[in-house]
Amino acid sequence: MDPPAPVPPLTVPGTRVSVRRVRWAQALGVLAVLTAAVALTGVVPVALVPLGAALLGLASWLWAGRVIDGPMSVDDRGVTLGAGARAMRFERGDIAEMMAIPGDPPRVQFTLLGGTVLDAAVDSMAEADALLDRVGLDAGRRALRFPARALLKQALGGLGGVALGSYIGFYLGLLLVATGLPIATILAGPLALIFGAMGVVSTRPIELRVGTDGITLRGAFKTRFVPFAELSGVGENGGDPMLYYRDGHTEVIWNSAVSKRPELLAALQHRVNGALAANAEHEALMARAVILERRGRPVAQWQAEVARVVDPTKGYRDVGLSRREAEALLDDVRSPIEHRIAAAMALRSLDGEEGLTRIRVAAEGCASPEMRAALERAGDGTLDEATIERAVAAVERGRAWT
Repeated sequence: MDPPAPVPPLTVPGTRVSVRRVRWAQALGVLAVLTAAVALTGVVPVALVPLGAALLGLASWLWAGRVIDGPMSVDDRGVTLGAGARAMRFERGDIAEMMAIPGDPPRVQFTLLGGTVLDAAVDSMAEADALLDRVGLDAGRRALRFPARALLKQALGGLGGVALGSYIGFYLGLLLVATGLPIATILAGPLALIFGAMGVVSTRPIELRVGTDGITLRGAFKTRFVPFAELSGVGENGGDPMLYYRDGHTEVIWNSAVSKRPELLAALQHRVNGALAANAEHEALMARAVILERRGRPVAQWQAEVARVVDPTKGYRDVGLSRREAEALLDDVRSPIEHRIAAAMALRSLDGEEGLTRIRVAAEGCASPEMRAALERAGDGTLDEATIERAVAAVERGRAWT
């Protein structure tokens, strides 16, 4: 069997891409805050003021980044910016997060493992999703993470906590000294550390991760999972994300990684609402796929029935499966094994030559050799009972592996 032909890169001509060193900018911003804190104590403040200003200037320059004009090309191995000798290449393994951001214009954003952010304007959200699909997975299976990266905010929170703890500890110590407990003067140090730690923790945003099955909320001390089965959508409340549940109640996620950041909140809404729509389509497809179930019939009888239900001339005009639905079922890894096998049978019946190509591509994408063999044999008409049993047993063994 010939391997599937390689898919050509997807190229967007004439786009503007900004390359920003976000983590370096945040780290330098934190140093500037610490420099200001030392200067406030009165220790050589004149020498520290120019240093702090230089750190802030360098942080601003890194945050603004550089702009690259030219084509952006993506494939399943990574992203290329520009053309010719000055082109920049970023491999797929170096990309930590990808997101489509609604707006005017819409944008696509890649965050690299080192913290560099590639931000490109595109013509439409459909184009943004297509770019992400090409370099990664389709929108229904693409995970999206909003990490708790707020170094500057946490540094300011810690600085405020240290100041408050020192103030309380100093005056509490003076009060206790007046009562005859001179050892109480050491309270300022521990209280400064305690309040400083509280300031850092309290300002740490809640991390959000959107997967194929729901949203994970990870705070400083607690992690919670909200499945899509319980959600009807994601909205906005004063700059914070708000979850809408199917039972009618709502929940606002305060101090999240996307709070007061409109572009990230829009990206979260786009991803979650898209996943909910994809899940609704999946549920509807599963309801229609009932007609493909084997129900204990011999393989030959099952194949004949599948061919009949996808043929609109045989009395199934209203309940039969369309070619598009059969293709979706074949590619849907969440579908039961027998449904995917039956979808391969259906495509073979609907369009022998082109259907075989689609089945071959789906089979090549299977990690399980047993499942791959089952799809291949369903496509060429040599499927037998033993092949089905081996595919089912392979999946059951995988589920039992813990």
